[in-house]
Amino acid sequence: MLFRSRIDASDADAVRVATKKASKQMGLQAVVGKALDTTERRTALLEKAINDLRPSAMYIPAMDDSHPERMEAFGVSQSFSVAVDTVLVYQTATSGLDFRPTHFVDIAEQMPTKLKALSAFKDSGRKDLTAEMAHAYAHYWGRYHEFSEVEAFEIIKGKP
Repeated sequence: MLFRSRIDASDADAVRVATKKASKQMGLQAVVGKALDTTERRTALLEKAINDLRPSAMYIPAMDDSHPERMEAFGVSQSFSVAVDTVLVYQTATSGLDFRPTHFVDIAEQMPTKLKALSAFKDSGRKDLTAEMAHAYAHYWGRYHEFSEVEAFEIIKGKP
């Protein structure tokens, strides 16, 4: 399940559509828009999702992320992490220098799916959501895993 709350862009409708399209391509359910327009609604929806789905792992933005929405997501998610065995944080374009991953997952086989999902945002003007940047991040962190394409995670709780 992918949560996307505030969309602060002049083309917010296009970003919502792209988010839903990208989520579908990855086999995820996207929740966007008014269902997430307040902290209380976001918190209630996350709590319901965790109670209903009982996930074994939770992926949340890095704790040093400077984007207000992701900072809030980290804080809200932390309060529900007791119900989840494994909590991993991931890097975004607005993560700070304190992101220090220790778990690296080879995503070479998943990269075509990731790139297809990112293609939904090609008209958004977001330079961080391009194929080039996806490859750059994957290759940068790949130095820790046989120089393959990887996703890097910090382990907050549990074992991946």
